[in-house]
Amino acid sequence: MILKSLSKSNMRKILEIIREHEQIYFGELMDISEISKGALGRAIRELYELNIIGKKEVGGTHKFPRTYYYLTPIGKKAFEIFNLGDELDDEIMNFNVRVLENNGVIANKIENLEFSINNCEKKN
Repeated sequence: MILKSLSKSNMRKILEIIREHEQIYFGELMDISEISKGALGRAIRELYELNIIGKKEVGGTHKFPRTYYYLTPIGKKAFEIFNLGDELDDEIMNFNVRVLENNGVIANKIENLEFSINNCEKKN
């Protein structure tokens, strides 16, 4: 369930912004992320319910306390998941490049072999 939630649109962006700021309130997160209020609210609620982010209310100059969001230990592990995914993507990309390069070398050797065979046949 957590992987499914993390794979949803904007989740990584939200977590990266929260991580970068250590703690951030909703309005600031909305301004930085440029995610609509409704979409951000749903994402924050889901992340909170999964214990990926925590929240704390801090009194201020406003009539209502300001709620700040921060990454929980589980949220910090979510970044490990993102980083592992990025590493896997890089490994797959490098593997595919090596396969393509090897196929190119093999194809080149086959072409050279065919060329050599054809030249030998023409001489005979």
